[in-house]
Amino acid sequence: MWKHQTIRYAVCSGILATIVTLLVAPASAQETKTTYDDHVMAILRQRCAACHSPDKKSGDLDVTNFTSLMLGGSSGSVIEPGDPDMSYLYSLITHEDEPVMPPGGKIPQAEIDLVKTWIEMGALENQGSRAVMRKPSAVAMGDNPLVRPEVVAQLPRTALEPVQHTTRNPVAASIATSPWAPIAAVAGKNQVLLYDTGSLQLIGVLPFPEGSVNVVRFSRSGSILLAAGGRAGSSGVAVLWDVATGERISSIGQELDAVLAADISPDHSLVALGGSGRVVNVYSTETGEIKFTHKKHTDWVTSLAFSTDGVLLATGDRNGGLQVWESWSGREYLTLKGHSAAINSICWRADSNILASASKDTSIRLWEMNNGSQIKTWNAHGGGASAIAFTRDGRILSTGVDRNTKLWGQDGAEQKAFAAFSDLALSVAWCDETSRAIAGDYTGEIRVWNPEDGNQLGTLSPNPLPLASRLEAAQTQAAQHSASLPDLQTKLQQATAAAAAVKTELDAAVAARTSAQSNFDQVQAAMIAANEKVSAEKTQLETCQQQMADCNAAKPLLAEALQKMIEAAEKLPGDETLQQQVQTLTERLKSLDEQMTSTQTTITQLQTAITESTSQVTATDEKVQQATQQLETAKASATDLETRLVPLAEVQNAAAAEYQAAQNATQQAQNEVNRWQGELDFIKQLEKFAQRLAAANEVASQRQQTLDEANQRLQDARSNVDSATQSVGEAQKSVAEIEAEIRAARKIDQ
Repeated sequence: MWKHQTIRYAVCSGILATIVTLLVAPASAQETKTTYDDHVMAILRQRCAACHSPDKKSGDLDVTNFTSLMLGGSSGSVIEPGDPDMSYLYSLITHEDEPVMPPGGKIPQAEIDLVKTWIEMGALENQGSRAVMRKPSAVAMGDNPLVRPEVVAQLPRTALEPVQHTTRNPVAASIATSPWAPIAAVAGKNQVLLYDTGSLQLIGVLPFPEGSVNVVRFSRSGSILLAAGGRAGSSGVAVLWDVATGERISSIGQELDAVLAADISPDHSLVALGGSGRVVNVYSTETGEIKFTHKKHTDWVTSLAFSTDGVLLATGDRNGGLQVWESWSGREYLTLKGHSAAINSICWRADSNILASASKDTSIRLWEMNNGSQIKTWNAHGGGASAIAFTRDGRILSTGVDRNTKLWGQDGAEQKAFAAFSDLALSVAWCDETSRAIAGDYTGEIRVWNPEDGNQLGTLSPNPLPLASRLEAAQTQAAQHSASLPDLQTKLQQATAAAAAVKTELDAAVAARTSAQSNFDQVQAAMIAANEKVSAEKTQLETCQQQMADCNAAKPLLAEALQKMIEAAEKLPGDETLQQQVQTLTERLKSLDEQMTSTQTTITQLQTAITESTSQVTATDEKVQQATQQLETAKASATDLETRLVPLAEVQNAAAAEYQAAQNATQQAQNEVNRWQGELDFIKQLEKFAQRLAAANEVASQRQQTLDEANQRLQDARSNVDSATQSVGEAQKSVAEIEAEIRAARKIDQ
């Protein structure tokens, strides 16, 4: 019995020791990884190598070794570590994509599952490899380039401290505008400057430590800004920023010379770069790897642009070569022949049907994309056309060696010519949001024009002063303007007092003139009334005199008629009619005498009245003359004072305008002081945030490391427990077998 217990104890002790050993053993000794060398290579060589090997690389893909598999083929990378769904190879062997692989039918599901596990674990080469999962692309898919986005990317507040300021302005090599926002990007040395095209104020500075910026481009949605350049003869790169956040997203390319031409596709998936190497490299923004390389150019690649719909890529070189490629396949689409000198600029019309090219041969040419035919050409700039840009409505803005900037219709007709630069014009851009034309020259001068009247609205600086210098200059101006205010205020007060004194005299003179005018009007009215009265009385007198004359003429005739009537009545005493007529004539003669007496009385009265009225007219006329003299004197005095007041008022107004201008200038300078001080404070705040963020990241990194170590220990422990459990099971099985042997032995013994 003791013997059997000893055996059981020994077995259990062994199991316990095994468990302890497993728990303390390193994970690397216990974990088995799914790798290319151990698991996937055999599957791919058996199932795929017939078509994808060094001897026969269909689709330029070799699956027979790890390095060539991870390089991918003509369609780009085929494995995305950590993500089977995004791995092209996996979608082909599962027959979720075409062409299905292998063509004869699916490989066994167990092999598909093994490939999936291998990709999920990071697509390791061997047991010594570490998984490096590819981070998802930070570049979001672009919207329809012809439709205004629901949310237009606007630049947030960013630091305005220039990366550097030089004594001489850098050349305005490239200018770009957002298609949907009033933002202009200006290429600089070690920086990209962002301006509001409405206010023409600096609104952002994006550092480009990689060197000089030769190209700036907004994506078709306006949400991504690309800047490309580098250091001549050393390195070239393109950098992408998120416009809505102002954050740097990524850098693309590892060129051996500075990039001279660059663009980003409308869906943000591709970036094309060209330069002195005579090739165009098209990179994936997701992986950062080259998808295609175009090697047909015979000289430096000087300009390139994706079509607005993203289907095509046009590239031009210093030898006049102009090529069009399919963006996704990389296949050559068209060769456009016509230019006899360097292609300086390429741009697409919004509908992608027309490509415009500008050349050193002085011409601008328009090409249609169905068969590459040239539909229009004209000599735009003597000495060479430097840069062109399409407006949203299809017009063309250009600038050139002749220092001129012009706006053209698609028929080549000049619509507007702007004032010439003092040196060679190099870059041009059109802002559709503010309808403004922008161009820059070799001296770094960048002008902004109103295309309606051709007037210059202002300038953009490619070389802004440091904030401290701007603050100092604003403080100096504010102090100067503020110091001038007391003297200007005294000058204004003196001018106001002088004008006020004359104004007081003028007010009194105007009042006297008004009174004299009123008196004159009254006297004049009285004179008119008196004259009217005399006239009326004379008219009445003339009437009475006429009546008297008529009576005097009628009285003898009437008396004679009465005498004859009396004689007739005496002869005919019985004639009553005659008697009646005698009586009537007698009464009429009597009435005439009475009327003549009355009229004579009236005449006498009127003659007396006329005499009195005439005297009154004479007296009133004297008053009129006096009132006229007084009015003329008052008017002369008022006129003299008004004349004296005019220059005094002008002096006062000029002093007031000068004082107001000084106040405005002082306030504007103070606003600038506040602005630049605020920007400096903002930078300090950002620095504090950066310090806090760095500290928080450090803590987070440390804690993440602790968590990773704990998770690793937990995974090791779980693995050890699983192994120990298996060992315990095996030990228990051994115990059971021994016990069975013991029982069998006991039975034999019995």
